[in-house]
Amino acid sequence: MSDVRKSRACFDCLETVLSQGNINNNHFYLTGNLSFFPADAIGGSNEAAAAGRRLTLMWSGGEVRSDIDATKRFFRSRAWVGEFFRATAANAGDIVRIVRLTDDCYWIDLSR
Repeated sequence: MSDVRKSRACFDCLETVLSQGNINNNHFYLTGNLSFFPADAIGGSNEAAAAGRRLTLMWSGGEVRSDIDATKRFFRSRAWVGEFFRATAANAGDIVRIVRLTDDCYWIDLSR
């Protein structure tokens, strides 16, 4: 399981340390920090139970709209995560930073 923590560098940020499993499965966990996101953007365990509110997730390669799967504790939309990992040459131990720009919009980047 990845390590998720509030960033010390940015008040409106989350950081999560990637595992090889995250990279292999195109996701990163939001464990312990779902309250960072609007409650109405957090849905159930499948698409039929998706939240009514979608967040805009932006990164250097594009943007996508997604809710959060509360059961799995990651963004429901995952295809973009694989693209993000490939574009940034992500490795286990790298840190994904999620920066809140507005209540509906977040910037995602990677640091080592």
